[in-house]
Amino acid sequence: MLVGIVGAFFPQVFGVGYETIEQALYTRLPWTLLLILAFMKILATSITLGSGGSGGVFAPSLFIGAMLGGAYGLLVHSWMPGGTAAPGAYALVGMAAVFSAAARAPITAIVILFEMTRDYRIILPLMLATVISTVVASLIDRESIYTWKLKRRGVDLRAGKDVNLMKAIKVEDAMTPLSRLVTVTPDMPLRDLARLFDATHHHGFAVVNSAGELYGVVTLADLERAVNSGRLDGKVADICTTTVRVTFPDETLEDALRHFGALDVGRIPVVSRANPKRLVGLLRRSDIIRAYSRAALDLEEKRRHLELMRMQEEAGAKLMEFEVKEGYAAVGKKLKELNLPSDCLVVSIRRGGRIVVPRGETSLLAGDRIVILADSPDEEAILWTLRQGEVKKPEEIPAPIEY
Repeated sequence: MLVGIVGAFFPQVFGVGYETIEQALYTRLPWTLLLILAFMKILATSITLGSGGSGGVFAPSLFIGAMLGGAYGLLVHSWMPGGTAAPGAYALVGMAAVFSAAARAPITAIVILFEMTRDYRIILPLMLATVISTVVASLIDRESIYTWKLKRRGVDLRAGKDVNLMKAIKVEDAMTPLSRLVTVTPDMPLRDLARLFDATHHHGFAVVNSAGELYGVVTLADLERAVNSGRLDGKVADICTTTVRVTFPDETLEDALRHFGALDVGRIPVVSRANPKRLVGLLRRSDIIRAYSRAALDLEEKRRHLELMRMQEEAGAKLMEFEVKEGYAAVGKKLKELNLPSDCLVVSIRRGGRIVVPRGETSLLAGDRIVILADSPDEEAILWTLRQGEVKKPEEIPAPIEY
């Protein structure tokens, strides 16, 4: 009805409005009417889309841009007729600028409008206007008119992009520090080295001389070659590799992985950048895997926290997270068997590193972290139910002991 009222006074807002756009391009409408039509189109489009009606965005953005650009062109042309272009050119640029801002598609807008005009003189103002409008719109809201619809449905295109965690992890955060390393000396007998390999189950050691400087690296493969050639009476210095590739603590794991790939080794010494001979740690493939897994879990936890905050804001209720500990009455029970308050909804269950979709038949295990959405949250009452297996009124719940 509201759109009908607007259309009764300004019928130009109905439909795609291409005829009105053509009139604006040929300067057949006064600037006051152009401004009014621009705001009436914004109002009509907002009412239509906001009420769930059917309507596009492409044609309205062209209409609004043409009206605003045409009005601006008429005003500046009346002030400086000799120093400005025709008002229709401003309408064209306005069409591209508004569509580019709405769709975040500056190149598309430039190409479409250039194909309409085939005039190279309009390229520079066209590019300038579309880029400025896109940047300003992105600063106001990161989402375009199209991605905003997806985000409201829970589809976040940016969240789906892969994050290179290797660039965010430093070698010093993943390496095994020198204080926890087992090192050998160049003069250690190979028989002692063999016993050390057997005791530690390691596949390689850093070789450090008496001055505490990195001498090289000795691996289990080096020892096996020495045994096969009958040189077991030698020393570590006879079989170790003295020319080794090193990495620094401030490098990223992505930089270190290039060394692993180029040399096909299982470990790389980490040395001080100030003194490349001073060993500070050892980076193994297992260290990289462990650090990556830890960073991936941290990233997933951050995303999950943001998602919970978004759900809490949209639902207008409070989200609470509880850990089901060993000994709780809820352990082993199905969700439908829990005596939770009627206004509580179990949203998700985090079990180890995965998310379990809660259903009535889902049984709780010790260590589960459950997220509950409640209209009138009473954390103590919910926690009491998980612990004791029965609903208690708030006044019946014992107060915590203060020391």
